Amino acid sequence: MSLNPELRRNFWLELTPQRLVAMPVVLGLIFTLVLLVSGGGVEDLVVPGQLAFYALVLIWGCRRAVAGMANEVQEGTWDWQRMSAIGPWSMVWGKLLGSTVFVWYGAAISLAAVVAGGLEAGPAEDILLEAAAMVGAGLLGHTVSLAAALAWLRKIRPARRVPVTLCQLLGLAVGYKLSPASTAEVLGFSAWSASIDWYGFLFDGRTFLLASLLVFLGWALLASHRLMQGELQVRMRPWAWLAFTLFAMVYVDGLFLGRCARCAESALGWIVAPYVVATLSAYFALFVEPKDVVRTRTLLAALRGGDWRRAATLAPFWLVAVLLFVVVGGIALALALTIAHSWDFLPVLVFVLDDRVVVAGILAHFGFVVRDFCLILALNFGARRGRADMAAVIYLAVLYLLAPWILSAAGVGEGRALLLPGSPDWPWLNLGAAILQAVAGVAVLARRWRGIESHFKATTQPRAS
Repeated sequence: MSLNPELRRNFWLELTPQRLVAMPVVLGLIFTLVLLVSGGGVEDLVVPGQLAFYALVLIWGCRRAVAGMANEVQEGTWDWQRMSAIGPWSMVWGKLLGSTVFVWYGAAISLAAVVAGGLEAGPAEDILLEAAAMVGAGLLGHTVSLAAALAWLRKIRPARRVPVTLCQLLGLAVGYKLSPASTAEVLGFSAWSASIDWYGFLFDGRTFLLASLLVFLGWALLASHRLMQGELQVRMRPWAWLAFTLFAMVYVDGLFLGRCARCAESALGWIVAPYVVATLSAYFALFVEPKDVVRTRTLLAALRGGDWRRAATLAPFWLVAVLLFVVVGGIALALALTIAHSWDFLPVLVFVLDDRVVVAGILAHFGFVVRDFCLILALNFGARRGRADMAAVIYLAVLYLLAPWILSAAGVGEGRALLLPGSPDWPWLNLGAAILQAVAGVAVLARRWRGIESHFKATTQPRAS
């Protein structure tokens, strides 16, 4: 079986005879020095082997997963590769494994030292599970770094540059936080803990972490494949983003309910985690996905004409994420009203549920999020949209951080209710402010879009002779 050309090319570039000899010599000298200084047995190689593995795979490997493609973009050869006959999957594996093959060569040596030392110190099952989790964390970090680079190329298409350090740090953070080396709590559980409560079912922490690593690695590979398809100008439907968001809702909700038994007793408690995931997913998609005016107009034209197949291929990820947020938010509000045993609008707004959730707070939060979404889209649909997302970040920082801090320092407590959701002391003011700002945001966005339509009609209308 022959390797795909991209993978074979990277193997030739990375695995030179000098490097193949240098890596085991350097690592062998380090491990020999450790044994001589410690004066112990093979079990003393576990910690040095782990340090060497994580340094190679997460620090160096995440950078190599991005740097290869970044160099090709900078040197102008990436566009030639995009026009080649190599498919998206072959291109992903060629970049992912080809650029990091030398890193994995050294990591395999380090992992062998960890396994050898671990077998001397404890049960074989423990060390093998840890070794598998270490490999999974490394692969996940590399895949996230590559996906971040592809997402950046999709976002900043005219610039055609890749921030190597930023993509490296993203992959390093994800890989480390889901590795056995991390001692901080991740997604509601501590890495390598004794047991995990997920929807009331108890799982071994090591098995659960390893399974989570494999599942998230699969999603990261799918994300890289889909983003590579975008680079190769393949038309796609946004089903993958929708599927991942739904999976994340189910996954996080199980961990949330496992840690909050009282939340599981209420129907509203089951929607809390999905609502948070849907909100974060919508914000993330709005900032990561490019907001193309021409594509949006074509999508609206396809919807008006009833061409659903074409509309599905034109639908951007951010639109799917925003619609999902609206659906989940509507379900949360319906559950809150149902639990309140009243559909009378005014009394329900100040009704406090057993879950300590105020329905007015849910409405206010929904309104403020709608305001934020309209602000981001209005800036991107403006005349100067080159740095619209950065401007949106600044505006949101002022609304959520700077202005409330100034109001608190000035002793104006009710002023925070005008800008932040969740003000139990001023529920009516908070809700009124949220509704007014949401309506204003929708009005500004609609006006901005009417201006775009008028501009396109004026530029495409034939001039009279």
